Amino acid sequence: MHLFKRLLPTLAAAQHFNDVKTVSGVDQPGVNTLWVLYFLVLAVLHKTASVWFDWSGWDWPAWNVISSFWMLVTALILLWLALVWGLIQSLKIRLLAMLHIGFLWLGLGFLLDATGHFWTGLTGEVGWSLGAMHATTMGFMGSLLLAMVTRVSCGHGGRALVADGFIWFAFLVLQLATVFRVAAAILHTEYHGLLTLLAAFCWLAAMGPWAIRLVRWYGKPRIDGQPG
Repeated sequence: MHLFKRLLPTLAAAQHFNDVKTVSGVDQPGVNTLWVLYFLVLAVLHKTASVWFDWSGWDWPAWNVISSFWMLVTALILLWLALVWGLIQSLKIRLLAMLHIGFLWLGLGFLLDATGHFWTGLTGEVGWSLGAMHATTMGFMGSLLLAMVTRVSCGHGGRALVADGFIWFAFLVLQLATVFRVAAAILHTEYHGLLTLLAAFCWLAAMGPWAIRLVRWYGKPRIDGQPG
């Protein structure tokens, strides 16, 4: 619950202020992107309410239908924003691409949740809420964490604001870990344990060396000789 009430809104807001700067004309008078921030807050509030209702066991058919439809609308808008904000163009700049791909996972998380709710309503089978949560946490939050901490660490350490081969490889392995974990959650097969193990291994392989590298930077003078 606290994950959606505190951490997700913070990262969504940070993503908004990072990405709107890349939209053509955003800094010109008359262009308003605050609606995106308001929409993200509304989406997070709805997600929080849905998690709380699921946790409390409250089953109201009308709410389930409305909630599923709104999740689908939210997913489509988020995926549209990912493209409008320059997902394809961002691939030329690795550090920027990491933010955009992370935001794409947020849209995919809502899409999985909406599709799972509709599937449950039609078949009575277990939905894909767990897979959606992993898309949001590992995919969206994990990607933004890696990208933002890398950017801040490079900037304050006097290093170039770029994602070198080491960082980019860690990011790609993180994406692989997310795919494995989401697949393990939504595909009810005998390979569930193997997929989960692969996800854990990839997560450790991505985040472990990355964290060790950044820790070695901290507490040292800036490499460009500037104060700080």
